[in-house]
Amino acid sequence: MSGEAPRAGVGDSAFGFAVGDAVVARRHGVGRIVERTRRDLAGARCDFLTVEVERRGVTIFIPVGLAAGGRLRRLATPEEARRALAALSGAPQPLPDGWRERQKEAARRLGLGKCCASPSWSGTSPMQPRRGGRRRPTASTTRWHGSYWRTSSARPSA
Repeated sequence: MSGEAPRAGVGDSAFGFAVGDAVVARRHGVGRIVERTRRDLAGARCDFLTVEVERRGVTIFIPVGLAAGGRLRRLATPEEARRALAALSGAPQPLPDGWRERQKEAARRLGLGKCCASPSWSGTSPMQPRRGGRRRPTASTTRWHGSYWRTSSARPSA
């Protein structure tokens, strides 16, 4: 790998990151961009951001194209942090039923760097009818009964 400067025409402003910026790497945590280099990787030349994550004692190289795609985001400003705390202390919002839907939504919001962004499913109710007309049970109406789950509308036979 050769570590030469990036070619002309590929500016930091295109991706919003500059050397010295405090950033959050999706899998590693808070770090600082220490350099931007052009390296040979498997015969192709790629631009990389070098991020030092001091707390974990690692240096990571993130391709510039992937950095803009959600693997790297700016550290929150004090105003964004205040909004996040206000959202966390406010009333809870309804969640999608499936864990995969919740996981995708969380990843989408974190990738945007907007933890206080309105959810894409905010207009749905936990008891919204499905296509077949049946209502979905919520956690408050579903109970574990021995070896199966039973909704509160189902009455045990005596």
